[in-house]
Amino acid sequence: MKSTQTELRSRGKASKEEIAACAGLSAEELAKELQNPDPCRRTAAAYCLHPETEGAAELLLEQLCRETCLYTRIAVCESLEKGGRSTAEKMIPYLGRVGKNQHRSLPDKVSAKKSYPLPRDLIARTLAGMDIAVFPLLLDVLDTGDRWKISEALDAVGFMAFYHPSLVSDKNADRVIRFLKKESDEIIQWKALLCLSAFPVPEGIRVLKEYAGRTDLLGAEAARSLKLIDGRAKKEKQEEKSVPPASGWHIVPMTEEYAAEYLGWNYSAPYDFYNIPEENRQECMEEIKGAIDNWFAVADDSGMLKGFYEFSFHEEQGEKVMEIGLGMRPEETGKGMGLEFVNAGISHARSFYHYERGTVVLLAADFNQRAIKTYERAGFVRYGERRAVSYGRPVTFVCMKQVR
Repeated sequence: MKSTQTELRSRGKASKEEIAACAGLSAEELAKELQNPDPCRRTAAAYCLHPETEGAAELLLEQLCRETCLYTRIAVCESLEKGGRSTAEKMIPYLGRVGKNQHRSLPDKVSAKKSYPLPRDLIARTLAGMDIAVFPLLLDVLDTGDRWKISEALDAVGFMAFYHPSLVSDKNADRVIRFLKKESDEIIQWKALLCLSAFPVPEGIRVLKEYAGRTDLLGAEAARSLKLIDGRAKKEKQEEKSVPPASGWHIVPMTEEYAAEYLGWNYSAPYDFYNIPEENRQECMEEIKGAIDNWFAVADDSGMLKGFYEFSFHEEQGEKVMEIGLGMRPEETGKGMGLEFVNAGISHARSFYHYERGTVVLLAADFNQRAIKTYERAGFVRYGERRAVSYGRPVTFVCMKQVR
């Protein structure tokens, strides 16, 4: 049964207006709002309190420990997720301490999911969604000897590596393998075997094959991890082929009509950053027309515009690189087609420009973690940042590259 608005508000579901009203408050005022009896006010304050503000991460973590309202907890976690290494360092001591959803015993059977399970511990789940710069801190937890923290950190390590291919290396896998070999706790052994499903490296596969011969849950988990690794390898080979980004979608030359339609797209917050102000559209149109041979539209069978690609070439540190810009129709975003869309565009460009071997670069707005994670799954890694002003709005872009 669908919850009523009253029920949702009792769980702390704040309105956009309430969140916007908190946006202009000082850190001190937001800290007071976190103690407000109204859970919606606490939620709005949590969303607006940036964890890198002095003392904010500690306040958010303390609130998470005592908070009982679902949406306020979600807001606190999403706010913490915006933090960097310093925030993660403050979060790690709370691993295994928040909530009661952690695994206290082995499950009856392995998961049937074909992906990496979301960490059950709230802190581990939030850490797993942060920037990959926090990954070394999670690996370091394995050396602390604190079993509660280690158990939850393994979930975050596996989840982060599974969705960020740039973290998959023999060195990182070896940290998990060395820990597994000396561990006697079956719950932690089970989690380590699950974690290795994110590391398709020779030694990790060898260890999994050793365990897969067992007849207990650990053997079943090792077998599942091997199956996941094999399935992902097959999927990646399939994605390397030049295919349209979705059934019935076609990559075609850009036209002025398609360009005009793209320039009028309207994204919802926080992605409204990508909306082109009306007063700037004519200027953008002239730029597209001046380089229209390097622009491509993605249209469905009926001719409806679904997305676009832009390609250009320049040199970085003496190396020729291809830069890609891309976007999907607002209504098509968030449907899980991002990785296929990225791969299809790059595959098309490599073929069209006879650029089979070479580096591809792109810029991703740092707030758009959804896009950044998709690019990392496509094999892109970060190599810097660039600050800019876009239509009067300051933004930091993450520089990313895919090397072939």
